[in-house]
Amino acid sequence: MPAPTERPASLPVLAELWRGGIRESVHHGAWVEVDSAGRVLSAVGDPEYVTTMRSAAKPIQALPLLSLPGFQELEIRSEELAICCASHAGEPRHCGLAASVLSLSGYLPDNLVCGPAGHPPSPLKHGCSGNHAAILLIAHLLGATLEGYHRPGHPAQTIIHTKLQEMSRTKSIVDAQDACGIPTFGLTLSAIATSFARLAQAGPIPEAMMAHPELIGPSEHFDTQIMRAFPGRIVAKTGAEGLLCLGLFGQDKGMAVKIGDGNPRSLGVVTLAAMRQAGWITDEEYLHEELSSMRCPLYYSSTGEAAAELRLRRDSFTFGIGDM
Repeated sequence: MPAPTERPASLPVLAELWRGGIRESVHHGAWVEVDSAGRVLSAVGDPEYVTTMRSAAKPIQALPLLSLPGFQELEIRSEELAICCASHAGEPRHCGLAASVLSLSGYLPDNLVCGPAGHPPSPLKHGCSGNHAAILLIAHLLGATLEGYHRPGHPAQTIIHTKLQEMSRTKSIVDAQDACGIPTFGLTLSAIATSFARLAQAGPIPEAMMAHPELIGPSEHFDTQIMRAFPGRIVAKTGAEGLLCLGLFGQDKGMAVKIGDGNPRSLGVVTLAAMRQAGWITDEEYLHEELSSMRCPLYYSSTGEAAAELRLRRDSFTFGIGDM
């Protein structure tokens, strides 16, 4: 099967920023819900739209650990598995867990090609340090060398690529480079959603993520907010450039949401609406006060007054809630 290539985008307007009576900005996007066989269950926009997974791939990149010889003897804790999937904020707990995973491979923080972050700078403070530590642990369990662990031809990257093909049910994957130096992957939205439908069926990785949403990303990240709001039900992971991937735990359903301009500010309002339209959450849950900042984001002036509001484009959604 040929690799996905760029195609004319079919991305409707999903959200609009209104300042008073002025429509100031629009956000085009698409979302798709699939089952673990890749069958499209519902969608708005083009399910075959191709984008990169970026950090949303981290749970899939960690999966090969579970089946490698010697992994069970390591007795990795749930928190350590969660940090392997994280885009963390570099707080002391995050750094400590990333260091703990890294120590299992025998490598050092300076071996992480993600580079330093924070003040004082350290590679462990980089938001991708847990992800890189997991890849180095894969390399260690494979008996592979440290050198080039971030390059596509390295044995650790090869096994990750094979796992992604399995999870997404496609060999049609384009490799590119992520900002932290490791490969990222271009797939259709339906294939990305399929990988999360399969991820959410069961297992230590999604269970660790849902048990520790505070480790997966900063508190304002939409994946963290969703897993906190729906504990044990939805596993979620954001990716850069306006991507959010979700799996309905134990229900054979996955979802991928993409904002076309890459600006993540409309990602929350669109994802909540997509989950409601797909029946993942009820009207009551959609309107829960806890989710108001995601559902109806407001932007304030220097005087503290609400000056602008991000709204759903109502004609792009079919569920009927009057006070959206």
